[in-house]
Amino acid sequence: MKKLTLIIITVIFATQIFAQNITADTTLAKQYYALGDDFYGKNTDSSTFYYRKAADVYKNIAKESNDILMWEKHVQLLYYISWNLKLQSKFDLSISILDTALICCNKYFGNKHKQTANIYNGFGAVYDNKSEYERSLKYYFKSLEIYKELQGEKNIAVAIAYNNIGIVYGKKSEYDKTLEYFFKSLEIRAKLIGKEDVYVAGIYSNIAIIYSLKSEYDKSLEYYFKSLEIQGLFIKKSYAQKH
Repeated sequence: MKKLTLIIITVIFATQIFAQNITADTTLAKQYYALGDDFYGKNTDSSTFYYRKAADVYKNIAKESNDILMWEKHVQLLYYISWNLKLQSKFDLSISILDTALICCNKYFGNKHKQTANIYNGFGAVYDNKSEYERSLKYYFKSLEIYKELQGEKNIAVAIAYNNIGIVYGKKSEYDKTLEYFFKSLEIRAKLIGKEDVYVAGIYSNIAIIYSLKSEYDKSLEYYFKSLEIQGLFIKKSYAQKH
């Protein structure tokens, strides 16, 4: 009986140590994550350095605890790392990171998961920057379908995907398709966040550019004026809030 009690106490003690280690590691990962965020847009190398640190810690925690949430954190950080590398025009390295992230997604989450959709979006962005537009569209459409299946048609992630697809079609000089996807994005954004929003103004401006490229100048002016009107309202609101 004493031996059994000793074994039980030993197991409980080991479990407590394991839990304490996980908590300490999670705290460390959050600190690295926060530092990566702090440097984002200011010092890309430093941001990437701390994101990598956080990603490695979350990976180790996930392996030890078999916690899917920790794998999600790991993949999310790989996405941020790939984005930083894309911003530095390190496209092959960015794609390599995304490949690793996608393998992780397929192993732990399956194809119909938000993180998987994000990774496909990352591929789309990198191939867009590489001017490989067919590949870019392939991945943007993969991302779009997952977002729609998970969250429905009317959500911001879908609106962003439509906008991204429209931009790529614009670079391919397929202006009718560009407008089709810009208007899809506009409809969702206007319903979800209202027409008097800076992002809506941005879409109006993009639509104006495409109509100009199509030599439909009256329509171009119409949407430029819509954009300017919203931007004017936004400036007035900002000014009023400060004074």
